[in-house]
Amino acid sequence: FFTFGEGYHNFHHIFENDYRNGVYWWHYDPTKWLIKSCSWLGLTSKLRTTPTFRIEKARASQLLKKAREKLESKPNTQTILDQL
Repeated sequence: FFTFGEGYHNFHHIFENDYRNGVYWWHYDPTKWLIKSCSWLGLTSKLRTTPTFRIEKARASQLLKKAREKLESKPNTQTILDQL
């Protein structure tokens, strides 16, 4: 709560053209809300967001990477792969 939305800061590094740090409305990101409010007042314009399919693709890629790392840490990796 006290980080002012920095918990989602890696999102900003992956999708650098997106004005948000948090994608969903429930992600605590006061900077996103401030910038969006400024756009309603005409103080900012052309706010860019990343398409949902790119966000989901990156999420799936990270899940696959973590699963691969977890699998490779097992002593019987090849046996597990052969069973699949």
